[in-house]
Amino acid sequence: MGQRKGRPAGVVLLIVGTALVGGGALLVVRDASGPRPADTTGTWASPGGGERRAGSPIDPRAYADALVAATNDRREAVGRPALTRSGCADAAAGERAADLPSSGALEHAPLGPVTERCPPYGTAAENLSRAPADEPSSDVVSAWMASAGHRQNLLDPSLTRVGTACTLSGGQMACSEVFLGP
Repeated sequence: MGQRKGRPAGVVLLIVGTALVGGGALLVVRDASGPRPADTTGTWASPGGGERRAGSPIDPRAYADALVAATNDRREAVGRPALTRSGCADAAAGERAADLPSSGALEHAPLGPVTERCPPYGTAAENLSRAPADEPSSDVVSAWMASAGHRQNLLDPSLTRVGTACTLSGGQMACSEVFLGP
């Protein structure tokens, strides 16, 4: 999957069912090249409650950094190399995360503009999340790992760069993690 030159692009949109209980939602997309209707099959609720957990960052930048660290921990646990942080992907994730609180829903924008502005990368993928601000970032990554589409983005060996940004609004941390590859 992923957006690749010379291949027709399509949108694969997945919202994971409510198998896990809590207060957030996650969404994954690959191959987004234009506006198309989203297939929604439910919502995923993040595990955990509203209580503050010791050591859980609530600063959006710190939360984004913790998401990258937890993502790389999961990749390394299965023998994949750690992703390298990309300033271009960070900027794209920042724009995407900034739109999440106002939209009320986790909706992806096309990924074509990301690959155009972040050369030489021709493939992009994205995981989105919304969870209580005190939810540990490792719980978000655990939830992504429990979803086939999110896990594919997170562990894809062809994706080598990452950018992550989060926005805090109304006690919720909304995040975009953008992956890039050749």
